[in-house]
Amino acid sequence: MTCRSCGSVLEGWFCPHCGTNSISLLMSEHTGLRRRLAVLGGALSEGRYTEAGSAAVGLRDSLRQHVIDEESKVLKLLIDVHGRAGVGAAIRTFQRHRAVHHLLNEIENLARSAPESASGKYGELAQILQSHFGAEKDRIFPWP
Repeated sequence: MTCRSCGSVLEGWFCPHCGTNSISLLMSEHTGLRRRLAVLGGALSEGRYTEAGSAAVGLRDSLRQHVIDEESKVLKLLIDVHGRAGVGAAIRTFQRHRAVHHLLNEIENLARSAPESASGKYGELAQILQSHFGAEKDRIFPWP
C-alpha cells in the first residue's frame, strides 16, 4: 500500500516517512467516496445522465484502489491475528465490495441506455455503501 500523503511504501500500519496511519487514511477516504456518491446522486436526480455515467466510473475507480488496500492490509492482518474462522463478519463485510462494483457498472450502463432506471439503482447503491461504511467503522476499524 502506498501512502496517499507522501507516496512512500507503507511498512506495516504507519508510513516510515510522514507517520500517516493507514487505517485512519482508509477511514478518511470514506468521506471522499461519500462526496463522489453525492455527485452521482445529484447528476441522476437532475437528469444529467452523461455526467452520471462519468461519475459512476469515477466512483468505481476510486473504490477499486480503496478496496485493494482494505483487503490486502486489513483483512490480511485480521486473518493473521484471529485466524480465518475468527473473521467471518469482516469477510462478509468485505464481500459487499463486489455488490457495490456491480451496481456501479449497472448505473454506468443504464445512464447510457435506460437513464430513468439508473436513478432506482442509485438508491440501492447509496444504502449499501452507507451500511458498509458504518459496518467498517463500527466493527472492523474501531480503534483509530
